[in-house]
Amino acid sequence: MRYIFIAGLLIFCIEHSVSAQSATAWQLPAVESQKWVQRLGNFVGSHAWTISATGNEITLQRKQPVEFNAWVPNGPAPIGEQKPTATAVGTGDVSYVVRFAPKISIDEYERLEQINDASQREETRLKQALGLSYKFDDIIASTPEEKQRLREYREAVAKLPQHDLPDFYTPDHSIYIHRSWHPWYSPADKAIGEELQGVEDDLCRYFGMYNVHTAGRGRFFFEYRAPAKAKP
Repeated sequence: MRYIFIAGLLIFCIEHSVSAQSATAWQLPAVESQKWVQRLGNFVGSHAWTISATGNEITLQRKQPVEFNAWVPNGPAPIGEQKPTATAVGTGDVSYVVRFAPKISIDEYERLEQINDASQREETRLKQALGLSYKFDDIIASTPEEKQRLREYREAVAKLPQHDLPDFYTPDHSIYIHRSWHPWYSPADKAIGEELQGVEDDLCRYFGMYNVHTAGRGRFFFEYRAPAKAKP
């Protein structure tokens, strides 16, 4: 089970490791970095978390690993008040990486967000026009003609502009926040889930939001979901 977790984590980390700001030579001054280490450390608690700074990043690391469950977004609908169950996927480390970058204005953020939205609409249109069965990004192409259409679709999507937008801002910086586990995973223990939710709520309150509806963009913790019961 641990290997399943690691595989999902690697996919998630690779997907989100590169941003528009990563190629710049900008550096967060060491004095500013230490100030933010102290500020962020005030609300996580040293008994359960460590906090460290490297370059433009501050990492909040939970000292103890966490058991995770995985859930499927389009799985069976809940019955009544019952929440969908999930499948255990193993143990993994928990950390939040707060990355500082040169600040972009709200106007610039909204301009880039409009470009992303237009690209998303065009990608959806292209996928629907493809005429092939798909589930998420898994598109089924069997014949040579279908495979050619799929190649052309992927080439067209690759040309669409896409900007990695920050989640938050301070008076002086833009802020990107990444978490260490796959967005479809949730803690198996409800108390730990509430602990992580508290950390994320504090992060959301600490910084200004460019867009209150998209801050975090799905990188943050999903609500607790009970593990599936073993069949007798």
